[in-house]
Amino acid sequence: GVSQQGSRYVFTPPATPGSYALTYATTNGACFGSAQRRFTVLPTPTPAATLTNAVCPALPSVNGIAPYQAQFQNSSLNAVQFSWDFGDGTTSSEQNPTHLYQQPGTYAVRLTAANSLGCPVSSLVSTVTVVQALVPNIITPNGDGLNDTFQQRFSCLPTELSVYSRWGQRVFYRADYHNDWDAK
Repeated sequence: GVSQQGSRYVFTPPATPGSYALTYATTNGACFGSAQRRFTVLPTPTPAATLTNAVCPALPSVNGIAPYQAQFQNSSLNAVQFSWDFGDGTTSSEQNPTHLYQQPGTYAVRLTAANSLGCPVSSLVSTVTVVQALVPNIITPNGDGLNDTFQQRFSCLPTELSVYSRWGQRVFYRADYHNDWDAK
């Protein structure tokens, strides 16, 4: 639509993306003039991405163990420029970045996507939880919910666990260990 603001006329393009023509016309007595201008309304960018290695199978409540290499897959629409904020003070402009989290913590990852005109839209992509590596040297299977089982935090991959007595006798073995040995 066209609106008048003082001695100026302001054209507001439609919100629907597409190509449009605007014709300017003026009359001054017997003189007439016109010009046409084509313009394109670009779609608004929609930032979207996923953390592709989002779950640590051995520790489902976390994403990884420090140092943790996070991998992101960008699925943004109508965007050609990207700016990532990994929540730990570092950034990237790659489309599908990887990022190394050196320290344990919980990090909010944001992606800003922009179209070819540079119009940015920002969105929270993921929350990444990284824990410190730990090999426990004691368990206390007393039913209090704390250290009741041997819970390794040194690998997200499936682990094999063998437990030996002080005399070298194997007392427990599991090829695919699930953090559930309670010394029984």
